[in-house]
Amino acid sequence: MDDIYQKRNISNILSINPKLFSPEIINVFSELSFGYQNIKKTNYDRTLISYYEDGGYYKPHEDTAIYTAITWFFKEPKAFTGGDFYFTDYDLKIEIQNNMTVLFPSFVKHSVDEVILENNNLISYGRYSMVQSCFIVSK
Repeated sequence: MDDIYQKRNISNILSINPKLFSPEIINVFSELSFGYQNIKKTNYDRTLISYYEDGGYYKPHEDTAIYTAITWFFKEPKAFTGGDFYFTDYDLKIEIQNNMTVLFPSFVKHSVDEVILENNNLISYGRYSMVQSCFIVSK
């Protein structure tokens, strides 16, 4: 998204998604653990929109950012199974819900299991995700 929209205010998504990092949310997140204090130092983010349809998945990986926030979207009623999110090293499955966000340290290994569409004739009824990667950059 950031490469397409050099001016964030032109994009509806890029002008709204900073609300996720409002002072209220940052303060609550930073108080969850002493290891989450760095979120107050993040000063740069990148946004990626992904779409997973029949057979789509993501292998276990770590991100290079400091923190990652992922928000899931899909048309309702939900027309697929799978697409759930896993913290693989902790064997923790998060069953995705529409318009749900998870914020976590980017070094935690995570993956997405395979999306299986209930009807292959339904176009754009798969799993969408908005990934926001937060960094600390020197100015």
